[in-house]
Amino acid sequence: MPIKIGDHFFHGPFRSADPVQHAPGIYLVIEEAKTRYIPIACGHSDDLRDTLDDAARMEIWRNKTTGEPLVAILYTVYMEPEAREKVLEKIRTKYHFRNREKAL
Repeated sequence: MPIKIGDHFFHGPFRSADPVQHAPGIYLVIEEAKTRYIPIACGHSDDLRDTLDDAARMEIWRNKTTGEPLVAILYTVYMEPEAREKVLEKIRTKYHFRNREKAL
């Protein structure tokens, strides 16, 4: 079931990178807390699968959650990296991904 974040619908959330395509996009790492999601981290990549398969990165995210981190994906094959960064900055600002203050 998609998750609406800002003006966009994200695929997921997924418990691993297995269902994620090798495609450009934006990823959100979130923690499920009963009826809401807590922001952990976010970013963008030219290859989401490779980025999310990074074991060291996943370990950092695991250490920031009380459970298993989940990943929501917005594929952006139609966007240049600069456009992805603008979308990401709006999401970071609105949902406080840098300091985990606001639940989604």
